[in-house]
Amino acid sequence: MEKKRKQHYVWEHYLNAWAKDEQVYCLRNNKIFLTNTENVLQRRDFYRLSMVDRQTVNLIKEMFKTKNSVNASLINLIIEDYFSIYSQITSNEMHSNTVDILMNNYIEDIHSDIEAQAIEFIDKLRSKDNRFYKEEISKVRFESFILSQFLRTNKMRKKFINVMSNPELVQKSLNTQWENSINGLKEAWPIFHIISSNILAAAFSLMKYKCVFLEISGNGEFITGDQPVINTKVYEVESVLDLKELEFYYPITNKLAILLTDKDMGNVISVSCEEVDAYNKLIIKASDENLIATKKEILERYIT
Repeated sequence: MEKKRKQHYVWEHYLNAWAKDEQVYCLRNNKIFLTNTENVLQRRDFYRLSMVDRQTVNLIKEMFKTKNSVNASLINLIIEDYFSIYSQITSNEMHSNTVDILMNNYIEDIHSDIEAQAIEFIDKLRSKDNRFYKEEISKVRFESFILSQFLRTNKMRKKFINVMSNPELVQKSLNTQWENSINGLKEAWPIFHIISSNILAAAFSLMKYKCVFLEISGNGEFITGDQPVINTKVYEVESVLDLKELEFYYPITNKLAILLTDKDMGNVISVSCEEVDAYNKLIIKASDENLIATKKEILERYIT
């Protein structure tokens, strides 16, 4: 069993749409450079697990608590299932080297499985075929993929840790007084974001959203970055706690993007260079430190 050290927080297959000979242009700290997709938007041991105690697991259950008893039972089963890895790890029958590899690979392997299932959806979307989104099972699977891509990034990890470092904000947003478990919750982020994406996807699937294509009509190009899925509605409110709506934007090539929206917009929307620039600026605003494009001159426009 191989220990997977280089762990992408943005799917490498996704980045290939911006690549030529596996090379993309990257803007970081106002410097543009050409790099291999294997070496960008990844961190060493990014999803490695830390040990988590029972109090932290109970806090996560508290965070997702619902008044519906059936939903509450299902959510608790999901949480317990993902944390069952610790029962295996603490087993005396497992060799220390195996434990080390398991701690390192567990979440990375989950993302690999999610990506493997999503390839067919991405390939169809890049051919402007979104018919699968009208089929309930495929729709749920794709939305689960989108939520996982939304939450898996370094930017989202930093946001989560920042919230967990503010006890007052934790109590306000999570309605809990369990300050002593906050550090444990920070350590649980690798599993927490997977659980969150599953539960949020289940809730999202109940909404009547459409998958709309945004196609460039002129010479502009979509960029992407280290936060490739964004909620466009975030920028319409003063605080995330005030957020009531979701609309996910996801560029899938340099010429084509999708919106998961509740608006009636049609199937394919032709977007102007000005509109492309507006979407690119949303990607910039959402990004952590990296932007990706097919050409150097595309990124030069966004150097500040």
